[in-house]
Amino acid sequence: MAFNVPVNLRLEIISCCVCGVMFGLAEEFNSSLRETLKLWYCPNGHSQSYLGKSMATQIFELEKKNLALSLERDRAETKAAQKGKQLASFKKRKQEKDKKAGRGRSK
Repeated sequence: MAFNVPVNLRLEIISCCVCGVMFGLAEEFNSSLRETLKLWYCPNGHSQSYLGKSMATQIFELEKKNLALSLERDRAETKAAQKGKQLASFKKRKQEKDKKAGRGRSK
């Protein structure tokens, strides 16, 4: 006795980096391989793997770097604002000093 079972399966087409044969991997399985970086095989037996860091690891590292850069930018902006206030204060004192020096000479 045979049964017909409808299946909805999405495949991603891959080609072997050794022999070039094209084959399909289920989307979920392929995503899992990209995340785990585990070894797998083409239909002709050639070992395959995704190299480098998983997408989740790359995203985590980029978010961490982005946060560090944001903090660094905020510190730089605060420091620049403080320097701007210092400069304004120095200019004001210099103007006052120049005024006093100018008045002292005219007498």
